[in-house]
Amino acid sequence: MTKQKKSSTTLLGRWLYIKKYIKDFTTLGSVAPSSSKASKFLASQIKRNGGYVIELGPGSGTVTQAILDSGIGFDKLIAIEIDKHFYDYMKAKFPKLNILNASATDLKKLLPKHVIGNVSTIISTIPMKNLHHNLRNEIINAAFSVMRPDGNFVQIRYSTQSPIKAKQLGLKQLTYGRVWWNIPPMTTFGYEKEAAKVVKKK
Repeated sequence: MTKQKKSSTTLLGRWLYIKKYIKDFTTLGSVAPSSSKASKFLASQIKRNGGYVIELGPGSGTVTQAILDSGIGFDKLIAIEIDKHFYDYMKAKFPKLNILNASATDLKKLLPKHVIGNVSTIISTIPMKNLHHNLRNEIINAAFSVMRPDGNFVQIRYSTQSPIKAKQLGLKQLTYGRVWWNIPPMTTFGYEKEAAKVVKKK
């Protein structure tokens, strides 16, 4: 990709963020894509055990690129984008990417049988706190229904408080860290099944 084309793609991605934020802030947590440092930090939380990686709400693809740059191939990455404009943008930007224009609540219906139960990490940039708690719980339950027992769910929030009530869902909560070099600063949380916690103690 030439510098001119890359610059045009970046500008289009930013414009889509601004347009979407103005139209419906509940499904977009920030007015700008994640920074390069934030994206790399998210990608660094992927569990390297040979399983699949799912990205929820890839937007304009900054985190997607970081995931690919970290060594995850197109054959192991699946993206779910509910917004049609971002979906079309991502299809053009990453022609080889397996991306679905669908809701994260339907993961078990969307994924191939060989992927279900073999997902290592799910990275979500969905603004969970903006969603109704029933929808939020539905997304989390759908995610863990397709994940490996030792898999992790990675979630961002532009606050220091977790957007997910882990204990109520039988999950262990982790705080991976805070990235200040982002607009706005971003905290990354991790969630795992409590069963995985017991296995690790053996």
